[in-house]
Amino acid sequence: MVTLIPATPPLQTTSHQKEAIWYDRDGVGWDVGYVLQFERFRNKLAGSLICAWDTGYDKTRKVWTAIDSCWPAAMARCANAEDIQICLTFAQQNNLHVAIRVKPAPIDRQFAENGVLILDTSACGAI
Repeated sequence: MVTLIPATPPLQTTSHQKEAIWYDRDGVGWDVGYVLQFERFRNKLAGSLICAWDTGYDKTRKVWTAIDSCWPAAMARCANAEDIQICLTFAQQNNLHVAIRVKPAPIDRQFAENGVLILDTSACGAI
């Protein structure tokens, strides 16, 4: 299962630990395996993927969820039906819940939870 909680930098690190943690622009430490998993996922999409370490994540999550305390694992702007299938497969393989945004409005509060993968399908039209 993918964990959303960022890795905290240890007070004393070994060279192995330094390689296993990647620090974003805000100094938050992330498990490298977690980051790489989402980066490989991002590269498969025709649309875009916004992850917690990306610029614009905080602003986008507040618009998409309308809840200040909701921290999605990632938010995918699906460009086509294939993107939706790629997202659903990724979510299934990584035990992530999925919330689907079908119009430019926040997702329903009942689906806004930490660690969810949000799919914005509004650009896909009728599928």
